[in-house]
Amino acid sequence: MEERSGSVSGQTQRARGPRQVAGEAKNSKTGHLDCTVAITGDHLSEEHRFSFGIDQSYLPGLLAQLGAVLREYPIQDEQRG
Repeated sequence: MEERSGSVSGQTQRARGPRQVAGEAKNSKTGHLDCTVAITGDHLSEEHRFSFGIDQSYLPGLLAQLGAVLREYPIQDEQRG
């Protein structure tokens, strides 16, 4: 998402695990980000999805906050546990 933060067009997608957490952010024509997050504990029987829009001016602060969370709680490699 950082590579898109200076742009007014495009999209980025990220997924983690076997369909457990996925996120997508698309730049809209009005300069906003249209975001969708899907969280699924069991991809065969459930799906939780929410969508929201934010102004791109919030993106640098959001990326800094997400980076702080990932430093505090790093994603563990599923193969290593």
